[in-house]
Amino acid sequence: MASAGDEPKDEDELAKRRRMLRLASLVPAVGAVVALILTQDFSAQMTIFDQWSLLFGGLAAVQVVDAVLSRDKKVEPQGPTTAPATA
Repeated sequence: MASAGDEPKDEDELAKRRRMLRLASLVPAVGAVVALILTQDFSAQMTIFDQWSLLFGGLAAVQVVDAVLSRDKKVEPQGPTTAPATA
């Protein structure tokens, strides 16, 4: 069970946390580009899978998790969901 101290205290802190998650999602993207340049022989014949395919699959999975965690969550307003009828 989460305690009340685990939740952000205000909107600024929540926005800062979201920005940090978005920036953190850039790290695996940059790592994937660097790993691609360092590991692939671009002069050789093209293949679908090689010894580095698992590395790139893992990096793709990390990016998906980061994207899901850094998504903005829509906050629905509290109150009645139907509009009052006008006559």
